[in-house]
Amino acid sequence: NIYIPPGATITHAYFKPTARSTDNLPNVNTRLHGELNINPITFSNIADYLARERTAAVIDWDNIPPWTAGELYQSPDIKAIIQEIVNLDGWASGNPIVIFWDDHDDRTAHVNLTARRARSWNHALRTPPILYIEWTA
Repeated sequence: NIYIPPGATITHAYFKPTARSTDNLPNVNTRLHGELNINPITFSNIADYLARERTAAVIDWDNIPPWTAGELYQSPDIKAIIQEIVNLDGWASGNPIVIFWDDHDDRTAHVNLTARRARSWNHALRTPPILYIEWTA
C-alpha cells in the first residue's frame, strides 16, 4: 500500500533491491517502468505479467556494477514513473504500485548470462525490495 494523496508532486523516488546472488559480469543494462493502473493486482502467470500496460515514463538503469549477495543496491530516480501513476484519474492514497525491472528490450550484452538478480518479497530471508518515495502535497 502506497500512501500518496491524489495531486501530490513526487520529488524523489527509487527502489532498493537486495542482491539474491553475487553477479560480477559486466554490461548489464535494464529498464524500469510502472504499471499504468491505479489498483494493480497480483500476477497470475507470465502471460499476465507481459500483458500489463506500462507507463510511458521509462528509466534506464544501465552499466549496473557487480553485485554481492545480500547487499542492497539503489536504482536511479524513478519519480517520473511514480508521478505518472499517481496522476491517473481515480488514484487513491493506499493503492498498490507495480514497478517492472527487466531487460525485455534486449539491451544487455549476452556474456555468460549477464544479469543482476534480486530477492523477492517472499524470499526465505524476508528481504524484499524497498520502495522509497518523497512527495509534497
